[in-house]
Amino acid sequence: MVRAATGHKYWSKFTDDMQASITKKSESIHLSLFAPEVKTPIKTIDLPLGGSSSVTDALDLLMSLSEMVDPEKRPIEKYVDDTDGSQTLKLLTNLEKVTASLIGNQSKSLGLHPFVYFYTSKGRHYPPLMMGMFSLVADKIRSNDREWFKVFATPTRRLIEETLIEHKTIITLLISALGSRARIEGGRTMINLIIDSAKSGTAITPDAIAGALKLESRPYSIQSKPGAEFSDDAKSSAFLRDALRQALRCPLCEGYLVVLA
Repeated sequence: MVRAATGHKYWSKFTDDMQASITKKSESIHLSLFAPEVKTPIKTIDLPLGGSSSVTDALDLLMSLSEMVDPEKRPIEKYVDDTDGSQTLKLLTNLEKVTASLIGNQSKSLGLHPFVYFYTSKGRHYPPLMMGMFSLVADKIRSNDREWFKVFATPTRRLIEETLIEHKTIITLLISALGSRARIEGGRTMINLIIDSAKSGTAITPDAIAGALKLESRPYSIQSKPGAEFSDDAKSSAFLRDALRQALRCPLCEGYLVVLA
């Protein structure tokens, strides 16, 4: 998956049909997660769901996602050797199902705009939000919770996305204040909080965000360095604000539309 089924074929010992199925799903998952390629400074809001496709970043992400879609949520080191490819194919099928539910043009896809949901206001990929949503969707698919998905097909989606955009800086700041092992759960907590508040029509405040993350007593501040150099981050942030204002919205749910190649 890291190299879109190129490079050394570790699966070459399996039957031809099994190899073909593994290759096809690996390519599909790679494209869903890592296309288009990220370039800085960012000059487009059409960004990849999973961030950078560099081997180190992509491998860490894929290992975490694999654990999330495993029915037993086993850590990678607990997996047993796959002798015929069936377990590899099963894992890839589960991964493809969740990624296809997040992004893509299939009817079951939520079509989430990666920049809106999974990037900071400066255009940097933010794994805790991406993996938090991935984990949440994986659980909802596993429990067949169709009602949860329906809210994204209604105008409530616009409020969800506008709330996330408005509070993105404080959300990412506070999640980052958590211990590294708690950040994915922090991402899930934020997504659930925003969805629940949008459904009820309740406004979210920074104090409510801090409270949901159990950081009520933690002081926080958002500051910019006076006279800071106009860096790539600043250029990306300025561009992204303007680009988002011009982005297309769905006429039904009023969510931001993803432009697919």
